Amino acid sequence: ILKDIFSDGVLWYKVDTANPMDILLSIAQVFGENISPIQDIETRASVVRSLLAHKKVLLILDNVEHDTNVRVLLPNSSSSVIITSKHKHISLDSQYESISLDTFTHQEVVDLFTRILSQSYVIKNRESILELSNKVGDLPLALHLYAKQLIATKQTPKVLLQYIEKSKTTLHELSYEDKNLYVSIDISFQSLDTKTKNVFLSLAIFAGGDFSFEAIKAINKINTNETFLILRKLINASLLEQSTKIQKEFFHVLPQ
Repeated sequence: ILKDIFSDGVLWYKVDTANPMDILLSIAQVFGENISPIQDIETRASVVRSLLAHKKVLLILDNVEHDTNVRVLLPNSSSSVIITSKHKHISLDSQYESISLDTFTHQEVVDLFTRILSQSYVIKNRESILELSNKVGDLPLALHLYAKQLIATKQTPKVLLQYIEKSKTTLHELSYEDKNLYVSIDISFQSLDTKTKNVFLSLAIFAGGDFSFEAIKAINKINTNETFLILRKLINASLLEQSTKIQKEFFHVLPQ
């Protein structure tokens, strides 16, 4: 649908792990311009704005931090920009509409667990599931991790709650601004076997960027079947997802 609305393309960048100079270079390359010789960021930004002046583009700037130089990435055109951030207030010179994503209601929690597990499972464990949700402040990402954890380990929410209670990280640290999701991420990580943990840790070499199936095989010296099984385990644990690149063999680590 978005491709039909934005005829010149939908461009998505993780600005927390990419340099603004590199993002500008990438945008220019999409439209056939090589601006690599331009080393001044303001000049490079000006060239990109000129390229986008008559384009119908949706530019998605994902996971913006307070210190991100968003200004140089904003076009002066009819193109649209979506900025995602865990921070409520980002300094922008341009006019924008702020859309807050609220935490889940009880019904949304039930719907999520029903979709991932089953209706009968949720009916049987509803009270424990809602208690689990309350423990993490009804945060969608944490709840998604826990639901995947329950289906992978086939344990009950009560057992998971007991594990959380023993966690060294204080659950009261789970506030919306700069959310601390380490408890849910750590539980998903600790449930992995040693080989899968080692492969997951090896992904740090990509610094949050996309990586290929073949790259994982090479750096971990494992065969195709084992690579596939390990990546599938990481996807099932919600620690990994397929990239938005056209090539289906590309993946990236979820924000942590």
